[in-house]
Amino acid sequence: MHAADFMLAATADNIANTDTAGYRPWQVNMTAQATGGVSAGATKGAPGGQDLVDDMTALVIGAVVYKANARAYSAAADTDQSLFDAFA
Repeated sequence: MHAADFMLAATADNIANTDTAGYRPWQVNMTAQATGGVSAGATKGAPGGQDLVDDMTALVIGAVVYKANARAYSAAADTDQSLFDAFA
């Protein structure tokens, strides 16, 4: 969820600064971790290298990733509750 939040925040910053002269857009990179999960990092791109189509796509992807993680947490909580109920 942290990586999705990071992606959404960086993309929102890019969109908000579209018309700012000399603004260098964030480029978010997500990397799968060997122990599971994803880490996110960002670097600044070249000035004027911003594409609103890419930014809008990143917003959609970030929202979907965030929702998928929320559902996974919910499913894990439901499973834990079922196990507690079974052993109670």
